[in-house]
Amino acid sequence: MFQRLFCLLLVLFVSPSISTRIPLVGDDWTITNKINHTALGHIPGSIHTILIAAKQIPDPYMGSNDVDLRYLVNTGDWTFTKNFTLTTDILASNQITIHFDQIDTVSNITINGCPIGSTHNMFIAYTFNVTSGCLKTENQIDIDFESPVLYAKRQSIAYNDTVPPNCTPDVQHGECLVQFIRKEPCSFSWDWGPAFAPIGIPGDVYLEAFNTTEIIVQLESVNLASFNAANRTWQVDVMLSSNNDQFTSDLKFILENTTWSYETSIAFNHNLSISLTISDSLVQRWWPNGYGSQPLYNLVVSNQGKIIDSRSIGFRTVQLIQHEYGTGINGSSFYFSINSQPIFVKGSNWIPSDAFQERVSNDKLERLLRSAQLANMNMLRIWGGGIYERNSFYEITDRLGIMLWHDFMFACSLYPVDEPFLNNVHDEIIYQVKRLQSHPSIVLWSGNNENEAAVAENWYQVPIEKMNKTKEDYVELYVNTIMNAVKTVDKGTNRPFVTSSPSNGLESIAEHYIAADPQDPLYGDVHFYGYQNDSWDSTTYPITRFLSETGIQSLPSLDTWYETTSNSSDLVFNNSFILHREHSGNQLTAMMYHIESNLPLPVTNDSLLYFTQMIYLSQINQAMTLKSISDHCRVHSSVDMIDPKTSKGHTMGLMYWQINDIWQAPTWATIEYGLKWKMGHNYVRHMYAPVYPIAILTPYLANVTDENAKISFYIINELVNGMRGDLICSIYSLDSLTPRLTFGGDVSFATTGIQNAFTYPYALLMKRVRCNDSSECIVHCSFNYQQNQIGQTLFLSRPKNYKLSDPNLQIESIKQLSSTDFAITLTVERPALFVWLDVPANVTGYFLPNGFNMLEPKMTVTFHSWEPVTHFDTATLDVQHTSLVGVNYFFLLLLLDKIMSAEQLNLAESIKKVHQQLRNDVNQTPEAAESIWNQHVANTDKLNEYAKSMRQLAQHHWAEKAHGQTRLTWCYTTIKDYFFGNEISGLERKCARDKRKQIVNYICADCQIRIQQRITKPRVLDVGSCYNAFSIYDDLETIAIDIAPADESVHRIDFLRVPQPPLICAHSFDAIIFSLVLDYLPTCHQRLSACLIAHELLTCLGLLVIVEPDSTLRENRQKLWRQALESIGFGLVSNIKVTNLYCMAFRKITQQVKLNEDEHERISQLFNIRQDTMNDNESSKSEQKLISVDEDLFGELPFSSD
Repeated sequence: MFQRLFCLLLVLFVSPSISTRIPLVGDDWTITNKINHTALGHIPGSIHTILIAAKQIPDPYMGSNDVDLRYLVNTGDWTFTKNFTLTTDILASNQITIHFDQIDTVSNITINGCPIGSTHNMFIAYTFNVTSGCLKTENQIDIDFESPVLYAKRQSIAYNDTVPPNCTPDVQHGECLVQFIRKEPCSFSWDWGPAFAPIGIPGDVYLEAFNTTEIIVQLESVNLASFNAANRTWQVDVMLSSNNDQFTSDLKFILENTTWSYETSIAFNHNLSISLTISDSLVQRWWPNGYGSQPLYNLVVSNQGKIIDSRSIGFRTVQLIQHEYGTGINGSSFYFSINSQPIFVKGSNWIPSDAFQERVSNDKLERLLRSAQLANMNMLRIWGGGIYERNSFYEITDRLGIMLWHDFMFACSLYPVDEPFLNNVHDEIIYQVKRLQSHPSIVLWSGNNENEAAVAENWYQVPIEKMNKTKEDYVELYVNTIMNAVKTVDKGTNRPFVTSSPSNGLESIAEHYIAADPQDPLYGDVHFYGYQNDSWDSTTYPITRFLSETGIQSLPSLDTWYETTSNSSDLVFNNSFILHREHSGNQLTAMMYHIESNLPLPVTNDSLLYFTQMIYLSQINQAMTLKSISDHCRVHSSVDMIDPKTSKGHTMGLMYWQINDIWQAPTWATIEYGLKWKMGHNYVRHMYAPVYPIAILTPYLANVTDENAKISFYIINELVNGMRGDLICSIYSLDSLTPRLTFGGDVSFATTGIQNAFTYPYALLMKRVRCNDSSECIVHCSFNYQQNQIGQTLFLSRPKNYKLSDPNLQIESIKQLSSTDFAITLTVERPALFVWLDVPANVTGYFLPNGFNMLEPKMTVTFHSWEPVTHFDTATLDVQHTSLVGVNYFFLLLLLDKIMSAEQLNLAESIKKVHQQLRNDVNQTPEAAESIWNQHVANTDKLNEYAKSMRQLAQHHWAEKAHGQTRLTWCYTTIKDYFFGNEISGLERKCARDKRKQIVNYICADCQIRIQQRITKPRVLDVGSCYNAFSIYDDLETIAIDIAPADESVHRIDFLRVPQPPLICAHSFDAIIFSLVLDYLPTCHQRLSACLIAHELLTCLGLLVIVEPDSTLRENRQKLWRQALESIGFGLVSNIKVTNLYCMAFRKITQQVKLNEDEHERISQLFNIRQDTMNDNESSKSEQKLISVDEDLFGELPFSSD
């Protein structure tokens, strides 16, 4: 088995001087399932990504496509084909092989009909010999893939025993029996991800031709095995291989950037292991993030004077300390010591960052891992239900100092243990350990995720009579196969192995690798999720030795949701669309429970606004939960904190679940799929700071009169050389930035540790500051050390109980510091809680800090963009306050809604001036409104400039920021559905309903004929769209008019002066679209006149579509406008809020409208908007006033802000 693997991987690392590679990647592969799909596509790629590019399937991440596209992988097999040409020189080579970095998963490979090999494990790289007789000048390679779903099912049927679980829970919409195929387990679904079970070639593939009879030596692996403390030397093990018979090799090893080298002449017979000795004085130590630098050294290996290959290595010792504490203390420790320095692990769990690995760029990995480093993390756990990552991933973690707890890919399942399966697993472990063991960032191997607990606690209800066999199978797989394979190639003392996570470590071994309680907090590591408890209350969490999984869900941002749907109506909390993407049962219910326990729920009838606020609340809840857990772990991190009564304490690690997302959904991630930091990630950065203050009220949320309650203040220090600083704490009321009481003192450390700075009686403090109720005060501390400052806020009551005043949060200035960095200075007049800054989806980066509590009058926040920002002039920051009715509580939400170029600012300003001038003139002399309008329309020079600016803004600035359904798409689909729906049109439905209700509509003969023959190309009049936006739709016959055309196809016509035959005639349009027209008109009488003209121009039962900016008083305006329009012969068809806009569609019901003077005046007043009666100063204030809409598109224009 071992020799077979070496043959399989024989030419992984060959000097390019003695071989020629022929790439087989590219855009000229053909895939087919011989049923309903054949496409030309790119490799690396999978059936999904190829069919997306070929436009044969929709985006798999949209809507419910994770289920709708399941037929691709569970109904049959696929064939990948490529034609390629070889030169005569290549054909004359001594040996030709074909190599696959990764192939997913079960396949048979032929070239020109010759069988080449088969694959059955996506976690192994394959290399096959290609005999010379199989190749010619023109060649064809065919790779026949089996359906992984059907393959797993066939394997399970062939197995002689049941291996639970059979399927994933229904809520996951997953596939079954993934344990029978060596493929990414979560590709069959998980409780945070979709089931796509990809088929394809996600890695490199190439032919390699050898044109030499020279002896070929390959570098298999490099392992920093051990450190000899007595001699101060490092042992580095190097494994080499060759397919040549016995020979003598002249080897040379050079450690670049040092003076060290070593040469030897040694007998070589296929495989060779050689141990090198390197003096510690020649190298610097590699340290985890936060403890020192990460120097890396390139070890270069040569044979016969020619370089074979090299590996980058780092010098560090790793110990997993599991010692007993002594008399009276039960259990044992569980912590990492790196270079003899105990490390408190601060980390998270890592899952695959996409369902399709070929879509994951190295830049994305760099930014995710850089985000971990920025959040003060020093460890990530590569979770066992995902994948072994590509080489670049580990190179980045080496460079950033992110230690890796590395599971092997087995999770939450029993597994078969027949010989073929175990042989397959053995080959996988040997390959992956040899590939990865040179990386200093990998500090531990773990056999699986949660399978010891699954067996010990009998998760899968195995019958009692089969439990002994189940336990024997567990040991056979994880101990006799996996652990022994690791020890075969990863020798030494520098990388420990545990069989499972969670486990009791050495205690599990003592209990034959399956402890009675693998979650015992006095041993090993623990996974804990307390959904039934108040997640902000740290006393509900266990005190463990090491907490390797814990966390809580939150919702991703609205921008991220709009990557999954173009329909805002899908975005309703707890509706079927959201529940479809929630793959963990009852999590939204638990989320709501935790939110309403501590935060006020939104009070609004607007479902999208409610959903937006729930996103914000869920992220506050996740952030505060993670902070509570971290504070709980860190305050118990010292061995001195062990409680002699319970033996609990000495918590030396926290890795929350999870840092990243595989798609867009409610999950535990703190970084969204598109790399946006949630509030939780900002809190992780804060709670993982190397020097960190903690304030604790005991008991939790004690009454202000509780004489036994106390507030304790701690400082955590991880600086190994010690430090000193000043801890200053203040007690504030919520209506003033002036503290009621300030106190503090000096704190100093000689080395790492935790100190209780001071403890005070709670009731005494509250009496001193005259806080008669805990909801009247908060505590904020600041620790200043070595020119650094870090704060900490302690809530004495649940935030929903606080009575906050409007803090008058303002942006004082925005300065560009570099091409990627900006400084935003904020001011407040009163305390502001959970201040959140965000950027639109087209700007990627992060704020430092964010989600903070602002208790000083001024502070500066920085924004770092992942990409350089050019042509910066200034930035617009709109402050949004969302007030929850019935609760005196304000969310403080800052939206950095665009970094505007100088051009955009100038365009917006020119448009704003036109609007303001028109409205101000009319407001000052309303009796002259008609003549003012006529003068405005006649000013063609001003309007021409206005039109150019409007078009430039709309097409080159607003369009880039629009998300989800837009006015164009909604208007188009509404007209399309109304006139020519799929089976029955909306018009026909309305007519049928009118008939049932005995509503008589007069329809003229011409219209009757058109309706009966189906109106397949409606005639549309677009009013107010200066650049003929609807011309993109070929199935509409559109005429566009505006007083300010920006395109030759738009007619310069004042709609208030139509009809204008022959272009615009009465009774000639099936639909009329008012594109931001009614708000533009400066009086309510003109708005009524426009609607009456539209009524005259429309055919029988024609549509009037009205598009207006969204408003806080939308519901009131909709009610009044609907009443007005019904008074003049229209009936509502549909309405919707799209991005920043509100759209309404009305059908013409009556054919003639006659209004007397009183009726005209009464109805016109229904079209009033607030700005009709504002003066210039009031209008300016209105623009600045916060409104409950996303102003990405129209924030710079003075449209109505009722």
